Amino acid sequence: MAQNKPFPNENMLRHALGDLDLFLYPVIDSTNDEAKRLIKSGTTPPFLVAANEQTHGRGRQGKSFYSPADTGIYMSLVLSFSDGESISKITVIASVAVCKAIEKLTGLKPEIKWVNDVYLNGKKICGILCESVIGGTDLTPVIIGVGLNLSTTDFPEEIKNAGSLFSDISRERLICEIVSELTALSGVELNAVLSYYREHSLILGKEISFVINGVSQKGTAVDVDSSGALVVRKSDGSLTALNSLFSITDY
Repeated sequence: MAQNKPFPNENMLRHALGDLDLFLYPVIDSTNDEAKRLIKSGTTPPFLVAANEQTHGRGRQGKSFYSPADTGIYMSLVLSFSDGESISKITVIASVAVCKAIEKLTGLKPEIKWVNDVYLNGKKICGILCESVIGGTDLTPVIIGVGLNLSTTDFPEEIKNAGSLFSDISRERLICEIVSELTALSGVELNAVLSYYREHSLILGKEISFVINGVSQKGTAVDVDSSGALVVRKSDGSLTALNSLFSITDY
C-alpha cells in the first residue's frame, strides 16, 4: 500500500467505510488490475482499491479510460457473488448504483447508455467495467471498476465530447455513497432495479446502430429484458436481444 495519502480526506473515508479493507494509491496502472493482483495474493472480498490517477485505465471491449490525476474517481470494489450470478446482471446493477449515488448527493439525474455508461447532459461522465475472477469456491470474486469524471476538462481528441459531473461533492463522500449503493444492491434480484434502469435509459425509444457478426444494423431500442439484454426492433419488425457482449456504435 502506498505510504503517502492520495486522498485529502482519507481518514473520513476509512471511518465511513468501517471494516472494508482499503488499498489507496497516488498512481496505479489500473485499479481493476490491482484488484486482480490482490485476489491472487490472497486478499479476500470485500475490499476497495482506489487511486488518484491511472496510467492504463481500462473500459469495456478493450477500450481505455482516461484517468488524469486529481479530477476523477478511479475505484474497484470487489465483492463475492454466487457462481450462478452473471456479469451482465452485476453490470446493470452497478450502473444503477452509481446513478443512485449521484442523484442522492447532487440532485442531478444521470442517464444510462446501455449497457452501463453513465451520461449527464448528453455527455459520458462514467464508465463501469465488471470482471469476475475464477475461484475454487461457491463464491466468485467480482471486480466492479468505476471511472467517474468529476472535474476533468481537458480530454484527449478521441474523447473530446466526454463530460464531467462538476459537483462540489468531495471524491471521498461520493466514493462512500457509491460503495454503499453497490453493497446494498449487490444482493437484490435484477428485476428489482430494472424499473429504475429503464427510467434512466438514454436510448430506449431511439434508433440505434449495432453490429452482429461483423454486420452493421439499425433498429429501435424498445426495452431491457429480465436478463439485462437490450431488446431492439429491427426495420423488418422482428425483435432481437443484444447481450452485454455487443456494443452500440451510434444512437
